[in-house]
Amino acid sequence: MRAAWERGNVKLPAEALAGVDVRAVDGGFDDYSKTKLDKGSADAVLIAQAWHWCQDYDKALREAAAYLKPGAPLVIIWNLETKDGYQGQAREFYQPYDLGTPQYYRMRWRAMADTPAFTELFEPLEETKFTWTSPVTEDGVVDRVLSKSYLTEAHLKGERRTEFIERLREIIRNGDKEWVDKENGVFSWKSDTDVLVLRKRQ
Repeated sequence: MRAAWERGNVKLPAEALAGVDVRAVDGGFDDYSKTKLDKGSADAVLIAQAWHWCQDYDKALREAAAYLKPGAPLVIIWNLETKDGYQGQAREFYQPYDLGTPQYYRMRWRAMADTPAFTELFEPLEETKFTWTSPVTEDGVVDRVLSKSYLTEAHLKGERRTEFIERLREIIRNGDKEWVDKENGVFSWKSDTDVLVLRKRQ
């Protein structure tokens, strides 16, 4: 994920990053020291596709607030396939394989609102959803779904994996797709990006 972020930044026009210091670092939710930033100096903290794994929301929120400037946002992002149509059917099929892990769609991360740090350190939560599409093929969708941590070969293997892939392909093939290039098997895949913004109190 961090590597993809860094590759994406390289593709940005130089003027877009002029005077901007963007860092993607390894670490947990409760220790930002690897950023080498001074506390109270960050214009924003961005956490993508990960917040649902946090085990101590109070501690994590306090650490983010410690590094943010007053008024600066903690931005939390998730991308997920839409629940509409056959894509929703695909999700209903594969999500039960998630091994009970605290996936975003289980909404356990909302427990952060019950922590003292949430109300002490941040303004009321701002939530936004963006829907977007990308061109994909059947193989691309299968690869994307199988990249989910609970569907890798470490967790789903052998005959169960083969049967899973066959059923997933059946759902995709029978779906009412919006074709981009039918001859080459390219269709639109709809995703939702959910964005949470918590602004540090002044």
